[in-house]
Amino acid sequence: MSKNKHLKYALNKTLCELSFYEFFQQAWHTVEPSVPLSTNWHHKYICDTLQEECERIIEGKQKERDIIINVPFRSTKSLIVTVMFPVWCWIKDPRLRFITASYSANLSIELATKSRDIIFSDWFKRRWGEVFNIKKDQNLKERYENNEMGMRRATSVGGTVTGQ
Repeated sequence: MSKNKHLKYALNKTLCELSFYEFFQQAWHTVEPSVPLSTNWHHKYICDTLQEECERIIEGKQKERDIIINVPFRSTKSLIVTVMFPVWCWIKDPRLRFITASYSANLSIELATKSRDIIFSDWFKRRWGEVFNIKKDQNLKERYENNEMGMRRATSVGGTVTGQ
């Protein structure tokens, strides 16, 4: 790799680490390779709001508010919040634990699988493969863990998460 290419790659990686919105834009092709990304103001707003929340949790600060995201269906909410956000948070702190839920078990598992697809993608591995690995013995579609004790559990209405 040439020096300029290596520098561009390193800057790109750092930009993704500093901005969840940049990560969202660059990771898009791993979950929707045949759909061109068309962004709107709400994408950046949601990403920035979630980034603040992740950083607050990592810093151990008190919660000051709840976050409710109300946007129409097909607004990329599930891909941002449920698919990409947990992956980006693991780049920042792989010890974080997530329980994600949807109205149906099938959709919940599909979204968790897309997150895992990002983690297993060459795009992700080249940039953050050294940060964490998914444990081979804890790698199910609805639940997986990483080697830093981070966990992702997908559930739905009627599903159980007590004790998780």
